[in-house]
Amino acid sequence: MSNVRRICGIALYDARIMIFSYKFVLISVISYIFMDDSMRTVREFAAAYHLDIVPASLPFYLADIDASNYVLLLLVLLFSDIPLKNGAQNYLFQRGRSTLCCGAGHIAALFLVGAVYVAEQFAFSVLTSLPNLTWGDWGRVWGSIASNQALELGYSCNFAVSGEVLRLYEPMQAIGISAGLFFLTACVYALIEYVLNGVTRGKLGTIVLSVWSVVWIFLVGTPFERLRRLLSYSPQTLNDLSHFKPEEAPEKATIQLVSIAVLSAVVLILVKRRKIEMVK
Repeated sequence: MSNVRRICGIALYDARIMIFSYKFVLISVISYIFMDDSMRTVREFAAAYHLDIVPASLPFYLADIDASNYVLLLLVLLFSDIPLKNGAQNYLFQRGRSTLCCGAGHIAALFLVGAVYVAEQFAFSVLTSLPNLTWGDWGRVWGSIASNQALELGYSCNFAVSGEVLRLYEPMQAIGISAGLFFLTACVYALIEYVLNGVTRGKLGTIVLSVWSVVWIFLVGTPFERLRRLLSYSPQTLNDLSHFKPEEAPEKATIQLVSIAVLSAVVLILVKRRKIEMVK
């Protein structure tokens, strides 16, 4: 029980450092600007025809390869300083806290910050639906975009809205499943970055994942059809609700949970063997 308290203490300490940093504030502002720009035509359509918007853009926004990779790229930049090493952690070691506790605390901190980041994306989806915000079923706005009626009226949406999602899911159900799956993706990215940064004692993980995200963004705009076919292997397909039914969501989550478990075990092994430094 004492080790659990120690892990929680380290996790909260690390999470506070990341969340209350200038970097987090800047990344939050950029995230909001991206989502606000994506929702601009949706708001214009709603205002022109006096329609209400259910704040359910997240399942479509996070399934869009462009948008989701921008969101993930910002998350990678947020975690560019992991594993955190500072004087306070030296003090934690002096208090007798084991290396494994510190490693587990770091992992838990990544999960906490990832959860805050995903919750923030939902908050932005609500804010960008103002002043036409309402709650309920999908409504005419999303239905019109999915059926291309809005496009015929001159209002194009920056991300695809699938009619299958509207048919198979309720709005809050779609938001919950999409946010949950994206959170698991964020955890996988964070752990990969942790391992590569920690082993090389540099920014290799940040560089690799940044390039990885940019490649998918590039493939969306490439004119070469053969390259565009690679988009079907994009990690975002795991978060695209139009590719599976609600009852199949646990299978998608299991793939990522297994990856998280394996990567977490790798982190702890490397920490225990002093391959990843915990202090300066």
